[in-house]
Amino acid sequence: MGIKLTWGAVAVMACVAVGCGSDDSGASTAESETVIVANGNADNGSAGRMTDALRLAGFSTGEAVNSQDKVADSIVYYSDADGSQDVAVNVAVALGGVDVESLPDPAPTDSGSLDGGGVLLLLGQNQADKTLEELNGGGGSTGGGGGTTPVGGT
Repeated sequence: MGIKLTWGAVAVMACVAVGCGSDDSGASTAESETVIVANGNADNGSAGRMTDALRLAGFSTGEAVNSQDKVADSIVYYSDADGSQDVAVNVAVALGGVDVESLPDPAPTDSGSLDGGGVLLLLGQNQADKTLEELNGGGGSTGGGGGTTPVGGT
């Protein structure tokens, strides 16, 4: 069963994901669960570029991997580890509201595992090589230091 987010939910959750509010601790709102990005599209290197963008946005990320599964729209999968579903929802929000699902067995990576992560982003063709700002409708910063968060290389 997947979760499809409405734009209203995306707007509210985006504030949670990128820290629109403040907390008394001063700690980052980024989660500690590691996100692995798997290339599920035809654009070579796009998973690595999205990994960099998510890292800049405050997510803990591992090395990008490949997937034999090719998808039009990205899907964020979460493991049964504590906190991974919350992180998966935050990643989905950062990508403009993509589906969130429980991780299938085997995982849709070349290795069939999460490769050390708790959340897997299967990066689809429609989100490949787009900035997080573009994926969120161009509405301001996604939390990577004010301004746009580049997905592409320099």
